[in-house]
Amino acid sequence: MPTQHDYDSPGDIATSGSPNSEDLRAIAREAYLYAFPMAANYQTLYKQAIDTSSHDYRAPFNSLTNASSVATPEDKFVVTPIPTRPTPMSGWIFVQSPWS
Repeated sequence: MPTQHDYDSPGDIATSGSPNSEDLRAIAREAYLYAFPMAANYQTLYKQAIDTSSHDYRAPFNSLTNASSVATPEDKFVVTPIPTRPTPMSGWIFVQSPWS
């Protein structure tokens, strides 16, 4: 398991010379931990609300849809579906500030 590095910010690495492999691993780990949830969420959003040809397409933005069956292991629209819990209503609501 990587140890916590002694740098306070990424700029500290640039001023101290080239980073070693331990620094690069720590940076890559932090980037993965930060970005993976956003990427997984966007993948689900894309399949459910944007890609109309996808098997997992549910409904466009600002619409609710009703699933007539519970999720099975073959359903890949979320990372880990709970097969014993029906999710009858789902949808992606686009919220935008009226001042923008």
